[in-house]
Amino acid sequence: MKMNNPKISIITIVYNDKVGLEKTINSVLNQDFNDFEFIVIDGLSTDGSSDVANQYIEHITKYVREKDHGIADAFNKGLKLCDGEWVYFLNAGDYFAENGILTKIYNSFLSSSEYSIVSGRVKIVDVDQVPLGYNHPNGKVSIDDLMNRNVIAHQATFVKLEVFNKIGNFKPYKIHMDYDFWIRALRFEIKFELIEEIVACFTRNGVSSFRKNYLIASKEQLEILLNYSFISKFKYYKFYSINFLSFSLKSMIRFLIGKRMTNIIDQNRLKG
Repeated sequence: MKMNNPKISIITIVYNDKVGLEKTINSVLNQDFNDFEFIVIDGLSTDGSSDVANQYIEHITKYVREKDHGIADAFNKGLKLCDGEWVYFLNAGDYFAENGILTKIYNSFLSSSEYSIVSGRVKIVDVDQVPLGYNHPNGKVSIDDLMNRNVIAHQATFVKLEVFNKIGNFKPYKIHMDYDFWIRALRFEIKFELIEEIVACFTRNGVSSFRKNYLIASKEQLEILLNYSFISKFKYYKFYSINFLSFSLKSMIRFLIGKRMTNIIDQNRLKG
């Protein structure tokens, strides 16, 4: 790996996921593209993640092991260490879709792109790497769709380092720190390119995947749109009330029909 001004800075954050970390590290090392630096940020794991990192330390450009204040803080620690032209985040447990994907993405899009953010898709898998039958985003989308939902997966997105220098790093949201960044980039008129390449596989077991966090995510999303003046206070309260009532009703239905049936419904909904 090149140490000085690499084309891509790959940042992996981890907290107590030694199995996922090794999967991610091997995915990075198996790439046939080699003009990148590899930064690993460990939030002081206690499960042996640091032992895994040390096994591969000669292949890791920069390694930080210290307590952080959540995902956004860990992302920002990685950003402070970046020397690459493009920045890419691949969390522990996630992995590249194929060994040649970085070469394909760089040659086809990044090497001469007029855009500052290039985003593809992720394939959704379970912890055993079994595809769940859908991608994110799971159909053709436009940047305008960001007003309704987060259609950009950071595991499929490459951002020029200069964008962070211009608009700032991640803010300390629990779930939507990346959504806040995309909306802020829109406010600063940063140019996005949405492509259909599947860049990585996203393991559906993170903080944003749990249903209990739905209302937190909904509130954060609306706060972000309000903060950047994309919606009014009236719409903020209106949409949050609708989301709260919808969540409550669905929770009651789930309780009545049982967990197995609701899981089947969820899978069909996400595929659609």
